[in-house]
Amino acid sequence: MAITNDTFTDALIPGILHFYHQGRQAVPDTRAEVYNIKQSNVPYEEYRGIGGVDGNPMEQYANTGRIGHASRNEGFVTRIENVAYPVKLTVKRETFVDLKYSKIREDSFGLGRMQADFIQEKAASHFKNAKTAILGDGKALLADDHPLGPNTSATGDNLFAAGTASEWSDAREAMIGFQNDVGQLTSSSPNLLLVAQDLEDAALEYAESRFAITAGKGNAINPAYNRFNVLAWPRLTAGSWFLIDTGLAMEHLHWQRHTALEIRMRRPDSVTIEYE
Repeated sequence: MAITNDTFTDALIPGILHFYHQGRQAVPDTRAEVYNIKQSNVPYEEYRGIGGVDGNPMEQYANTGRIGHASRNEGFVTRIENVAYPVKLTVKRETFVDLKYSKIREDSFGLGRMQADFIQEKAASHFKNAKTAILGDGKALLADDHPLGPNTSATGDNLFAAGTASEWSDAREAMIGFQNDVGQLTSSSPNLLLVAQDLEDAALEYAESRFAITAGKGNAINPAYNRFNVLAWPRLTAGSWFLIDTGLAMEHLHWQRHTALEIRMRRPDSVTIEYE
C-alpha cells in the first residue's frame, strides 16, 4: 500500500511510542523500591487492613477438646481512585513533509520524560505529605497516635525526630516491638532506610560503616552495619527519612496501573495532526 499523507499520520504512531518510551526510561524510577505496583482495570480499588488473630483458638482444643475458630480482625478501608491524564501532542504536517523527523523524536522523547517526572513526583508526594495527608485510619502516614484497629483504643507511634543515628536506632527498636490490635508482635524487620538527598551521607555512614565513627571509641564495631539498605530519593523534602520493612510495606503501599498507554490520532486537519 502506498504511503500517503493520510496513512502516514497513523504510521507515525509506532515511532512516537518508541521515542516516548525512551524519554520515560531516561528518568530513574524509584516506585518499585517502596510500592507494590499492580494492574487495576476498574475505576477504583478498595483495600481493607487486616488485623491479628487472637491466639486463644490455638489452645482451645488442648484445654477443652473443642476446635477453636480462628477469626482475623478487619481493619480500616482505603479507597484508591484511578485517574487518567490525557495529553495532546501536536505535529505539524510540514514537519514530516519536510523530513524533519528529529523534531518528532524530540517532542515524543520530551513528552515521555515529562510524564515520568510527573509520575515520580506523584509517587514521592505520599512521603512528602506524610505528616499531613489523612489515610484510612484517620491519621497521617507519620503520627504518634495511629489506632491499631477499629475495635481497639490502643495506638501506635511511628513519628520520630530528625534523621540521626540515634533516632534511626530508636525507630528500629520501636518497629521490632510494634504490636497489632490483639497485642501480638507484627514481626517487623526494617531493612530499608529511605532518605532525602541531604541525609544520604549520614545514612551511608550509619548503615554501611563497619566500624563506629565516634570520638573515643577507637575501632569499636558499628552495630548498625549491614542492617539496612540505604536509598536516597532526591524528590523527598530535605531532612525527611523513613525506616521501612519492605515486606510489610508491600502489603499496604499500593501503586495502581490503570490503563496501558495508548496513542491515537485525535484530529487531522490541513495544518496539524494531534495525537492523544
